[in-house]
Amino acid sequence: MNKIKIAIFGLGVVGSHVVKLLEKNNYILNQSKFEIVALSAKNKSKKRNFNIKKYNWISHFSELKKHPQPDIVIETIGGTGSYIHNLYKYCIKKNISLVTANKAQLAENGDKFFADFDGQKLFLGYEAAVLGAVPVVRSIEQVSFLQKLTQFMEFLMEQPIISYLKCMVIRLAFKTPLIRP
Repeated sequence: MNKIKIAIFGLGVVGSHVVKLLEKNNYILNQSKFEIVALSAKNKSKKRNFNIKKYNWISHFSELKKHPQPDIVIETIGGTGSYIHNLYKYCIKKNISLVTANKAQLAENGDKFFADFDGQKLFLGYEAAVLGAVPVVRSIEQVSFLQKLTQFMEFLMEQPIISYLKCMVIRLAFKTPLIRP
């Protein structure tokens, strides 16, 4: 079973729901075992719908170095301030993939960050958080499926009969972003 270490930044509705979903499923999703290596939010003393004492609490992403390095950072803080910008840069520098529900950050800086994450062969997953944690969790659950779908589409594109356009139709039918494995 695959083991995936994650750190979650932002524990509002979306971030908290990710933790609850993982707890509910014994930290197993899509045949992968998840380990939460760190949590972070603006206010540690705020009442949560889970026991924060079970997890490593950090007040800044630079404190991640005190814990096992995550494979994925989940960012649900939102906004476009320097903290968010630097968190994304930190992930690239430390070779950590990122899943976000942050529409504003991607709208302002998406081109640069997609290029930087791609350049490091990292995953930058996204989807607007319109149904609580559903979109972010769905992105995490679909990473391996999307990689397999992408590999399949790349195989099809190499075949002389199948055009790039047909592959894009397949991608749109699944309503998935094209990611590189």
